[in-house]
Amino acid sequence: MLGHSGSGHRPVSAAVAAACLFSRPYRHACGIGLREYRTGESMTTNNGSAVAGWDRMGLYSQYLLPRLIHFSMGQAQLLPYRRRVVAGARGRILELGIGSGRNLPFYGEAVEEIIGIDPSREILALAQPALGVISRKVTLLPQSAESLPLEGRSIDTVVVTWSLCSIPDPGAALREARRVLKPDGQLRFVEHGLAPDPSVRKWQRRLTPLWSYCAGGCCLDRKMDNLIQAAGFQIGDLAIGYARGPRFAAYMYEGSAKP
Repeated sequence: MLGHSGSGHRPVSAAVAAACLFSRPYRHACGIGLREYRTGESMTTNNGSAVAGWDRMGLYSQYLLPRLIHFSMGQAQLLPYRRRVVAGARGRILELGIGSGRNLPFYGEAVEEIIGIDPSREILALAQPALGVISRKVTLLPQSAESLPLEGRSIDTVVVTWSLCSIPDPGAALREARRVLKPDGQLRFVEHGLAPDPSVRKWQRRLTPLWSYCAGGCCLDRKMDNLIQAAGFQIGDLAIGYARGPRFAAYMYEGSAKP
C-alpha cells in the first residue's frame, strides 16, 4: 500500500498498501510520524529529472519511512503476488513505483530492459543492492508517474505493484502508462483498495485521512478496477479477494489489462 509519485503528497515507493499492511513496527512508527511528518514535493523538469523537496520533510518521512516500506514489502506472503504479476512481463518493462526493487529478482528471460520509476530518491537508493541479481539493463528514475519521460508506444509491459494507492492522480498515471504501451502491450498489476463489504468500506473511508498522512499518501478506498478501466484499459484477467491482515488494508486486485 505504498508507492507513489507526483506533487502534493509525500512520495513513497512501490505500494503503500503492502508496506502498511501487517507490520507492528510500522504501526509504532506511525505514532512517531504524526509529529515529524511534513509533506514535500517533486518537481519534474522537461528532461525528466526530478528535484524533491526533502529539505522540508521530517526525519520520519525522509529516513525511517523508506526503510519501513522496504522491510514491509519483503513479507513472505506478498511473494506469490509478485511472482504471478512479474512472471508475465516481457520485452521492455516500465515499473511504476519500483521502490527498493523488490520485484527485480522475479523478472525472467523474456525481459530485455527495465525502467523503474519512483519519486523517492531515498527508496531508490535502497534498490541498488537488488541490481546485482539481474543481468538485464535497469534504469532507475526519480520521476513522477503522472508525467513519464518516455516516447509513446515504446514499452511492452507496464508493471505496478501496490503503488496506485498512493499516487496523487492515479488516473493520470494510468493514462500515461497507456500512452507509452505498444498496441499489443499489457499492464500487469496487483493493488489493494476498496473492499466489497459495507462494514469494511466504512472503516476504509474513516481511516484513509489519517492512514494517508502517516503512510506516505496511501489511500485505502480506491476501487482499482474502475480506475484502470476509466483510463482506457480493457481488463482481461482479474482476481479479487482478501489477503491475510487487517481487512481494511488487505483487499487485493490482481490482474492484467490491454491498452
